[in-house]
Parts: sequence; C-alpha cells; structure tokens
Amino acid sequence: MFAFLSIRTIIAIVALAIMMMSGVPTAQAGDVHVRGYTRSNGTYVEPHVRSAPDGIVENNYSYGR
Repeated sequence: MFAFLSIRTIIAIVALAIMMMSGVPTAQAGDVHVRGYTRSNGTYVEPHVRSAPDGIVENNYSYGR
C-alpha cells in the first residue's frame, strides 16, 4: 500500500499523526498572533495569541474568568 512512498515521507506522516493525537497545542482557525510591542508609557507587551475580533463576546479566551 505504501510502497510508492519514501521512508522520509512515511516518517513525516507518522510524526504528524502522533503530534495531532498527542494534544500538542496548535493555533485555532480564529486565532490572531500578536507581535510584541512597546506601549506609549514604555511597557513592553510580550508576543501572544488572542481570539480574532468578531463581535461575539462569548468566544473570547477571557470570557467567563
């Protein structure tokens, strides 16, 4: 069945499958990666991931804390 695939391809597929099943954190489709920046008062904000702005409060990461 996999005779036409190279060993490297098979290893890559198996590794990807293991990562997907092991719960390795990945970004969701609605996530926004924010680069680090410095505020006008000099405070540095570290890079982070936030939910995409869509006007729905209930699907924000901080909702219900």
